[in-house]
Amino acid sequence: MARNENEILGRLKPSAKKVHDYIQEKSKETDGRLRESMAKIGENIGLSDATVHRSVRILQSEGIIGIVPSSDKTESNEIIYYGVPDEEKEVNDILTMASDLNSSLNRFQALMKTKDDTIRSLQAEKDHLLKQVKEQQGLITGLQDIVKSYENGLSILSEENIIGITELGEDTKALIFKEKN
Repeated sequence: MARNENEILGRLKPSAKKVHDYIQEKSKETDGRLRESMAKIGENIGLSDATVHRSVRILQSEGIIGIVPSSDKTESNEIIYYGVPDEEKEVNDILTMASDLNSSLNRFQALMKTKDDTIRSLQAEKDHLLKQVKEQQGLITGLQDIVKSYENGLSILSEENIIGITELGEDTKALIFKEKN
């Protein structure tokens, strides 16, 4: 059963109702926020600090106000006036938030899938490049072995194995040869 404002405020003790009315009026002047000590509130409405404190706890438990603790012990906590909760509106707000969270979750999952796909693609590209590097290293090692053989007089590059010579320019030639059997 939905709670209405008159029902909730009607259940409050007169002192809590007085504190409610004071906070409600003062919060209108300060954009829904009030930073006054319990002593100051009590002084302004003729109640003791303890009574104001109890009343504030009741209003907070009903969801009418919220308390934001001060980071500085010398300052009063901030009281935020929400008003009497409208259960139907709150349920609708929660359903809207749940829908928004679900949409955000779907977007997040899509982003993560795209990121995972990109990572897999980059990993495959990396593996391919590493394979090419190993192949190139194998060719370089083979050429180094040929150069060492040539330098040691065990030349596999005899004239009968040279198939052709290509001019590359700038005093550079390439030999095309077949390996000795």
